[in-house]
Amino acid sequence: MEQDFTFFDVDSLMEFISLGDRPEHEGYTAELERLDFSQEQQARGAIREWLVPIFDASRGRTPVGRQRVMTALRVAMSRWGFMPGVPDLPGIDERHPPYRQEQQTIALKRQFYGWLWDELFHEPFVRIVGTDSLRERSDEAFVNTPNNPELWGVPRYRPLTHWDELLRTHAWRENWPPEQN
Repeated sequence: MEQDFTFFDVDSLMEFISLGDRPEHEGYTAELERLDFSQEQQARGAIREWLVPIFDASRGRTPVGRQRVMTALRVAMSRWGFMPGVPDLPGIDERHPPYRQEQQTIALKRQFYGWLWDELFHEPFVRIVGTDSLRERSDEAFVNTPNNPELWGVPRYRPLTHWDELLRTHAWRENWPPEQN
């Protein structure tokens, strides 16, 4: 991949829609807990209400920031079908009923991330083939100043296996990647 990326761009966006500190601080935890992100209407509504405005006001406000989120999300979705290591999604993850088999949870996460892509970018998702050689940029200036490339210094990288290890399972590899038509 020719373009540098960091998954922090996706992770920092997702903290606004997952059960954790940000919704509690902003005062919409109860509303978020009532949602089921395995249901398209509820998931898309939450994405539009909480993520699109945050994206538009932060990384999406500049072409560089928008491209960074797009690239990071494209890599994550190409590699795993979802973003590993992010907090729980209401109605999908294990601690939120109904309890599902791991493969069902993974399939629902992939479905959710497809809706996320659609709501943020309004264009078809094009999968990156062969993510094994990709590396995530991990230097502090790049990670912390997404809209200011003039502040980025010398790049440092880490392999995507760092994120593979966060999954603590290889179940995501079953039937992945999807067969290409």
